[in-house]
Amino acid sequence: MTLAELEAARDRAARIARGLGIRDFSAINIIENRAELYVLDPEQLNIALRKANLQLPADVEVIKVNELPREVDAIFGGLALTTCTSGFSVKNSSGTKGITTAGHCDNSQQYHGVNLPLVDEVWSDPYDIQWHTAPGFTVRNLVFDGTYARPIYGVKFRASQSVGEWVCKYGKTTHYGCGQIVLTNFQGVNVAVDIPVDNGDSGGPWFWYNTAYGTTKYACTFGDGSHGAIYVPVDQIYGILGLTILTN
Repeated sequence: MTLAELEAARDRAARIARGLGIRDFSAINIIENRAELYVLDPEQLNIALRKANLQLPADVEVIKVNELPREVDAIFGGLALTTCTSGFSVKNSSGTKGITTAGHCDNSQQYHGVNLPLVDEVWSDPYDIQWHTAPGFTVRNLVFDGTYARPIYGVKFRASQSVGEWVCKYGKTTHYGCGQIVLTNFQGVNVAVDIPVDNGDSGGPWFWYNTAYGTTKYACTFGDGSHGAIYVPVDQIYGILGLTILTN
């Protein structure tokens, strides 16, 4: 394989591991002509891959290590937390940064085994949002989409979202998917989409390319029996929690 191909395989493997909440370090072994992914527990990685129905690139060798480099990890949207999925990276008026998830998720959430202190939440229908600081992590304006960590450059409030518009999501259970908006006034303030979600996806991001739309609230069933999802629009991050989504 060429060096560029090895780098692409290494990058993809690292992004998959990060999206599954597995701590890792990766490198390219020129002599063996392969990419290497170093983890503390390969079996934990294998179990997570099977549950997510994912595979690492063929030219990546998983290697067990007793310790990982002590570097600051990044945190952002679309990552597997203890019971839910992170939504978007945010900051408050004083500049303190953190990540959101659904308000109905457990108040105690961890990422990579590190506790994420709860700052504030609103969980009273139709509102469903909370946010946590992330000590020890670099909070970045990214969301994981199952393959890459894509940057978020803008937001789209509910008033500008339209029925029939396409939107994509990521959750740690059902992973990546895209569908069309069915309602923009569910419960008066939330948005319904025609693709399903499941337990664990709560709080995960909804986006279109590099624009933030909202975060997963719960699954729903429409009148014709088809399954879909409800998300709370980014309006609740701004108007209810008084936060700003990171866009740079």
